[in-house]
Amino acid sequence: AATSVQRNKAGTMLLKAQAAMAAAGAELTVAEVRAAAAEAAAETERERNRVAIKEQTLKMTQEMRLHQNMIQAIHEKRLAAIKSQISEAAAARERETTARAFREADNRLKTFLEFGHKEGEHVNGTIRAQLEAEANIAADAMRATPRPADK
Repeated sequence: AATSVQRNKAGTMLLKAQAAMAAAGAELTVAEVRAAAAEAAAETERERNRVAIKEQTLKMTQEMRLHQNMIQAIHEKRLAAIKSQISEAAAARERETTARAFREADNRLKTFLEFGHKEGEHVNGTIRAQLEAEANIAADAMRATPRPADK
C-alpha cells in the first residue's frame, strides 16, 4: 500500500511539475512577446528620432541661409551707403575745386579791369580776352558740376 501512495504522490508531483513547466512556458512566451514589442517600440522611436533630426537639420540649414542672405543684404546696403558717401564727398570736392577756379579766374579778370586795361591790352603776357575766356570756362564747369539732390 505504501508504494501506491508513493506512486500517487509522485504522479501528483509530476502533474504539478508539468503544470509549473507549462506556466513557466506561458510566462516565457509572454516575456518574449513583451521583449519583441519593446524592441519594435524602441526601433519606432529611433526612426522617429532620425526623422526629427533630419527635419531639424533642414530647418536650421534654411534658417542659416536666411540669416546669411540677411547679413549679405545688410552688407550690400552698407557698402552702397559708403560708396554714396564717397561719391558725395568727391562731388563736393569737385564743386569746391570748380568754384575756386571760377573765383580765381574772376578775381584775375576783375583785377585786370580795375587797373583800366582795355580790350587787347597785354599785362604780364595776359590779355583781357584770355581772362574772360578763363572765367567763362570756369563758370561753365561750375554750372556743369552736379548739385547734391535735396533730401
